[in-house]
Amino acid sequence: MKNKKIILTTIAVCIIIIAYNLFTLFKSYNKISDKYDSVQSKYDFAISSHSLLENIKDAESAKRGYLLTGNKAYLENYYKASFRINFEKERFKKILAYKELKKSEQDQINELLNLIDLKSEQLRKVIDLKNKDKSEEAIALLKSYNATNLFDSLENSIKKINSQKKYQEIKDKQIINDTREITKFKLAIGHLIMLVLLIIMGLMISESKS
Repeated sequence: MKNKKIILTTIAVCIIIIAYNLFTLFKSYNKISDKYDSVQSKYDFAISSHSLLENIKDAESAKRGYLLTGNKAYLENYYKASFRINFEKERFKKILAYKELKKSEQDQINELLNLIDLKSEQLRKVIDLKNKDKSEEAIALLKSYNATNLFDSLENSIKKINSQKKYQEIKDKQIINDTREITKFKLAIGHLIMLVLLIIMGLMISESKS
């Protein structure tokens, strides 16, 4: 009778350990998934921001070429670059939808989107004036824009965000590794305890039969 109670208690303890292990796995999976999404958002931002700056440079170069020569090939390159800039804007908006973004990060990206809109508007106005054969006005407007230098503001803003994200990415990767190691340790301990209990239970069953 005593052995039977011990066996039942052992089974109950094993069930509790199994339940705890499942809970640990589920909790660790959620934590790692959240951190992985965070790392992925930082990677997406780095790729998009680099592509954005390159496309703005292309649009700037095409704008200057068209302004100086009137060659329609430059205008076509400008429109292609503008299309790619808008595409990157949409990618930034998707990054904003990541649930793990902090409010400060959302504000920074919204500020960046605003700078992109301002820069795109500057480019568009210069091109529109040139298309209307108002080259002198276009050049004057371009000079006034050069004084404010929105591109530098964009570049500095991106560098600042990327620097912060890189630091956070290192922390997130460390958390992922730590979570994996802790989870493996907890599961190993749980399985070891279960193994010992099952051996004891097996010995008791053998003893009760003999």
